[in-house]
Parts: sequence; C-alpha cells; structure tokens
Amino acid sequence: MEHISHIAYIPPPQDENTKSERHYAVVLGIRSDLDRGDVLPYKFEIIINGIISINRKARDQVREIDDMAVKYGYTMLYGQIRERLSGLTSRMRKGTLILPTMSFMDETFPLPPLEDSNDDQTAIGQTPV
Repeated sequence: MEHISHIAYIPPPQDENTKSERHYAVVLGIRSDLDRGDVLPYKFEIIINGIISINRKARDQVREIDDMAVKYGYTMLYGQIRERLSGLTSRMRKGTLILPTMSFMDETFPLPPLEDSNDDQTAIGQTPV
C-alpha cells in the first residue's frame, strides 16, 4: 500500500479574534498498489481530509501544538479510512478488508512552526507516512 499525507496551518481571519485556537487542514490518503505486488483482494484509493482545531492552552510551545495536529490529525483520519473501507467491503464477495493499525506518534510537523506574529502566513509540507 502507498500512503500520502499533507498538513497545512490555517491562519485565522484578520477580522476574527481566534488567538485561542490553531487550525490545521489535514489530508491522508491510502491506495492499494497492485503493481508492487500487494496481495489485497481489492484495488482502492481513499483520500480523506479534515480540519483539526487545537486550543493553545493544550501545550506551552507552538511547536508542540503543531506536532499534536500531525499526530492526532493523521490518527483520526486513518481510523475513519479503516472504518469506511471495512464497511464498504463487508458485504462483498471477497470478504471484509480490515487495514492494519498504524501509529503516527513519531510524526512531526514538516516545517518550523509559525510564531504568533506570523499568523498571516501558511506553513505547508508533506510528510511520508
């Protein structure tokens, strides 16, 4: 299987006072790779995205908040992919496909964190999973 992932910091709108939370757009995708010899009974590609909001009071440092968004954002999205894929395949002829569990706890935000004074910039990066 192949994995793709992407996370981006979403700066708060200029006219809103949302300094208490940081928002992130998180994308995670998985596809079977039959060309590489995957022995899965199905060919699939699933891409899912979500918005993760983290209260700034959760951690002291911006870097820790950025890393939390990566770890827990990917974990939540992967759980949804596993659930959807098993639900879709549960009544198919070849049987239910359940993806293995994965840990994203070693992942970190791909770029240096943005300081509070730079909230109008967007940090974008890709991390192989």
